[in-house]
Amino acid sequence: MRRNILLFLGFLFLFLGFLGFAPVHIPINDKVMHTLTFGTVAFVLFFLWDLGLERNLALTCTAMLLMSFGSEMVQGFLPYRTYDTKDIAANLCGSLLGIGLAVFLERWQERQRWLGVANSQGDYTQLRVGESEVLEMV
Repeated sequence: MRRNILLFLGFLFLFLGFLGFAPVHIPINDKVMHTLTFGTVAFVLFFLWDLGLERNLALTCTAMLLMSFGSEMVQGFLPYRTYDTKDIAANLCGSLLGIGLAVFLERWQERQRWLGVANSQGDYTQLRVGESEVLEMV
């Protein structure tokens, strides 16, 4: 587990908990707010674990699914909040956007690391042949 990300995630959850459960009104579309906040949490949460792409993806999807439904269930019990299935849909859309961006960034970084190692050694050059990539000794 990455401690810096865990610390940032803790502060993010405190802030979002205040926004989600305090009796305050913010002049922004509720569904946009749900999408942005859950997208941010999903993006950060993906990078919490260092278990590989597939496991990070599975853990993040599971956590975001539980949070998307759980936050609305809790709001249903608060006197100043109401349960709304459209909020769940916005939560899930934001989660998918955040996870999609995180997976894209993870793959891009992996490719950059691979290209950086291959190019810094100076032993290989990369050629494109049709649709496949071929490494050739220089």
